[in-house]
Amino acid sequence: MALRLRRLAAGALVAAAAGAVRAAARLPRAALSPLQPGVERRVSDANPAPGDTVVVELVPSGFASYLAVEEALGGLEYEGEHTADHAEGTAFVLLEARPFAYRARVPPSVPPGTRLVVRGTYREDPVARHAIPETVLVVRGGPTPVTPTAPSPATATTGTPASPTTPPPVSAEPPAATIYLPAGVRDEPLGP
Repeated sequence: MALRLRRLAAGALVAAAAGAVRAAARLPRAALSPLQPGVERRVSDANPAPGDTVVVELVPSGFASYLAVEEALGGLEYEGEHTADHAEGTAFVLLEARPFAYRARVPPSVPPGTRLVVRGTYREDPVARHAIPETVLVVRGGPTPVTPTAPSPATATTGTPASPTTPPPVSAEPPAATIYLPAGVRDEPLGP
């Protein structure tokens, strides 16, 4: 009788295991695999102005412990402030995988509309490097001052342009008005 009970129990276990395998086969592939290690990059402002400082946060997930991250800032200037355990330039080391941040500045000379692409790699062992998805920042521009163009005094009085070797006369008075246009809008004459 005990042998018969053991066989029944073993048969029930096999049937339950087979049912679990069939159920698992119906799940999406991602649901079967364990959490894949990775690093996500977040920025405080994806459209900074020239001279702005951006906080870049890196959020690791699925790591057991140690993590190293190297960043290529794509034109941003690293300010030296970070919350990692250690840094050498833009190579950061964490003794325990956790979110960390650093500060980078958009150089004041970067023209509006410029795309700054931040790339990076991470590793949890000294040999294998893995890419972090790139982050694109587009530099925004403030209003661009445009001064209305008026004919130079030499052209207005004689009807012919001034000689290229002779500088145009300088007026002591400022222009009548300054008009601010949004970035990317050009001042063009109206009409023929």
